Amino acid sequence: IDGKPVGRGAGSSKKRAQQEAARDTLELLKQAYSAIQSRTS
Repeated sequence: IDGKPVGRGAGSSKKRAQQEAARDTLELLKQAYSAIQSRTS
């Protein structure tokens, strides 16, 4: 995000590692969104 790595991934290929990192990032974003929603509700 903004050129900074957020998620991390490992895999048998670069593509798999990138996909795992993307999934990790999405999960972190979901958690952050939920935390924000619970504070503003």
